[in-house]
Amino acid sequence: PWSDPMNIEVVEKEINPLKPEDKSVIESRSGPKDTIEFEWSPVENVKEYTLKVWNEKRKDNPWVFVTRQTKKKLEVPAAEAYYWQVLFETDSAVSYQ
Repeated sequence: PWSDPMNIEVVEKEINPLKPEDKSVIESRSGPKDTIEFEWSPVENVKEYTLKVWNEKRKDNPWVFVTRQTKKKLEVPAAEAYYWQVLFETDSAVSYQ
Protein backbone atom coordinates (compact mmCIF):
# COMPACT_ATOMS: atom_id res chain seq x y z
CA PRO A 1 0.00 0.00 0.00
CA TRP A 2 1.16 3.47 -0.86
CA SER A 3 0.93 6.38 1.51
CA ASP A 4 -1.20 9.39 0.73
CA PRO A 5 0.43 11.91 -1.62
CA MET A 6 2.01 14.92 0.01
CA ASN A 7 3.56 18.15 -1.17
CA ILE A 8 7.20 18.83 -0.52
CA GLU A 9 9.07 22.06 -1.03
CA VAL A 10 12.51 21.95 -2.57
CA VAL A 11 14.65 24.95 -1.68
CA GLU A 12 18.17 25.61 -2.85
CA LYS A 13 20.41 26.80 -0.04
CA GLU A 14 23.78 28.30 -0.72
CA ILE A 15 26.67 29.66 1.30
CA ASN A 16 28.71 32.56 -0.04
CA PRO A 17 32.29 32.92 1.17
CA LEU A 18 33.00 36.42 2.50
CA LYS A 19 36.52 36.27 4.02
CA PRO A 20 39.11 35.65 2.83
CA GLU A 21 38.05 36.58 -0.67
CA ASP A 22 38.60 34.12 -3.50
CA LYS A 23 42.23 34.02 -4.66
CA SER A 24 43.24 36.55 -2.02
CA VAL A 25 46.82 36.73 -0.77
CA ILE A 26 47.43 37.32 2.93
CA GLU A 27 50.89 38.59 3.71
CA SER A 28 52.69 37.22 6.76
CA ARG A 29 53.33 39.85 9.38
CA SER A 30 56.02 37.96 11.28
CA GLY A 31 56.55 34.57 12.78
CA PRO A 32 55.91 31.07 11.52
CA LYS A 33 52.08 31.25 11.84
CA ASP A 34 49.29 33.56 10.72
CA THR A 35 45.76 34.00 12.02
CA ILE A 36 43.15 33.90 9.28
CA GLU A 37 39.48 34.67 9.79
CA PHE A 38 37.11 32.62 7.65
CA GLU A 39 33.62 34.06 7.25
CA TRP A 40 30.60 33.07 5.16
CA SER A 41 27.02 34.18 4.64
CA PRO A 42 24.39 32.75 7.00
CA VAL A 43 21.78 30.28 5.81
CA GLU A 44 18.28 30.17 7.28
CA ASN A 45 17.39 27.30 9.64
CA VAL A 46 20.91 25.89 9.91
CA LYS A 47 21.67 23.63 12.85
CA GLU A 48 25.45 23.70 12.35
CA TYR A 49 28.18 24.57 9.88
CA THR A 50 31.29 22.50 9.19
CA LEU A 51 34.39 24.42 8.10
CA LYS A 52 37.12 22.43 6.34
CA VAL A 53 40.53 24.01 5.72
CA TRP A 54 43.47 22.35 4.00
CA ASN A 55 46.70 22.87 2.09
CA GLU A 56 48.59 20.51 -0.20
CA LYS A 57 50.15 18.73 2.79
CA ARG A 58 46.77 18.26 4.51
CA LYS A 59 44.47 17.64 1.54
CA ASP A 60 43.67 14.12 2.79
CA ASN A 61 43.40 15.24 6.41
CA PRO A 62 41.90 18.76 6.55
CA TRP A 63 41.31 20.75 9.71
CA VAL A 64 37.59 20.37 10.50
CA PHE A 65 35.57 22.65 12.79
CA VAL A 66 31.87 22.37 13.62
CA THR A 67 30.20 25.60 14.71
CA ARG A 68 26.88 27.42 14.89
CA GLN A 69 28.62 30.69 13.99
CA THR A 70 29.35 32.05 10.49
CA LYS A 71 33.00 32.76 11.13
CA LYS A 72 36.06 31.08 12.57
CA LYS A 73 39.60 32.31 13.29
CA LEU A 74 42.33 29.79 12.67
CA GLU A 75 46.08 29.93 13.21
CA VAL A 76 47.90 28.29 10.28
CA PRO A 77 51.53 27.93 9.18
CA ALA A 78 52.63 30.97 7.15
CA ALA A 79 53.70 31.07 3.49
CA GLU A 80 51.37 28.35 2.19
CA ALA A 81 48.27 28.24 -0.03
CA TYR A 82 45.06 27.22 1.75
CA TYR A 83 41.67 26.08 0.51
CA TRP A 84 38.42 26.08 2.42
CA GLN A 85 34.88 24.79 2.22
CA VAL A 86 31.78 25.20 4.38
CA LEU A 87 29.11 22.52 4.63
CA PHE A 88 25.94 22.77 6.69
CA GLU A 89 23.08 20.80 8.16
CA THR A 90 19.60 22.24 8.55
CA ASP A 91 17.31 21.90 11.55
CA SER A 92 15.51 19.15 9.65
CA ALA A 93 18.78 17.13 9.48
CA VAL A 94 19.37 17.69 5.75
CA SER A 95 23.08 18.07 4.90
CA TYR A 96 24.33 20.36 2.13
CA GLN A 97 27.71 20.42 0.41
